[in-house]
Amino acid sequence: MCKLILFILLLTVPLAADASTPNRARRTLAGIIYFTNDTPRNLDTFPIELFTHDRRRRVAAGKANARGGFELTGIKPGRYVLKLTWPPERCELWYRVDLREESKTSATVVMDAACANGSRIRDLKTN
Repeated sequence: MCKLILFILLLTVPLAADASTPNRARRTLAGIIYFTNDTPRNLDTFPIELFTHDRRRRVAAGKANARGGFELTGIKPGRYVLKLTWPPERCELWYRVDLREESKTSATVVMDAACANGSRIRDLKTN
């Protein structure tokens, strides 16, 4: 019984320490999809997805609002890949994003210009 209690304590102490660490505060990634020419009327249908850096697991998802703004909340600090889609599959953009620093959580994507350059993975400039 003592071993079981000790085992449970060993499991819970690191979790409690991790939750109390200021660097572990959840992040919000907010941004705007911007067009240089003829902004589509259906921006609120544009899917926004955030994946782990290896693209194996989606950790957050949402859609842009009518003005192109988006916000993904409750994200653990870390490195991710952001996927923006111009439906219907007209263009798919992938960006590396680093959310380890709290101050770097706002982004602007000029979607029509980015789509013209292809859908290779690139770094998302955050401020």
